[in-house]
Amino acid sequence: MKTKLFVVLTVIFMLAGCKKNSNSDDALLKEQRIQLLINKKWQMTSDAYYFTGDNGTVVENNNHGGFAYTIDDYVIYHPDFTMEWNDNKVLDPNDSNTVYTGLWHISDDGKIITTQLLSPAQLPSYSREILSITENEYKTTDDRVTPETTLTYFSTYKVIP
Repeated sequence: MKTKLFVVLTVIFMLAGCKKNSNSDDALLKEQRIQLLINKKWQMTSDAYYFTGDNGTVVENNNHGGFAYTIDDYVIYHPDFTMEWNDNKVLDPNDSNTVYTGLWHISDDGKIITTQLLSPAQLPSYSREILSITENEYKTTDDRVTPETTLTYFSTYKVIP
């Protein structure tokens, strides 16, 4: 009887010891993603959105750049959680500002990046799920709801020199 009790208790302690600590895993993922993002020039290389059309079919729109003057824009995430959005060389003909500043953060679980431009004008915050991230590329997705439909965006950013 003592042997059975010992075996049962041993199995319980082993299983309890193997329990995954999701809080520390989330904190580690968050820190890894922060380190991968900071102090680099990230430029959007693709931006497409999908929605369900009137007849139920999925419609794709490759929206990269939107305007010619946005194709070379880049963002830098700083370690103090400030950010800089730079218009780079091709400028918006209707906006004399070439650098925008703001704040950014990663969610506690390490899965969502949120940015907010504050200067020259404050804009609403913008959150995207990080699908993947490496030293030189990260991919995000987000849903943007309009009265007519929900647009699902997929964007890719790469490090530039």
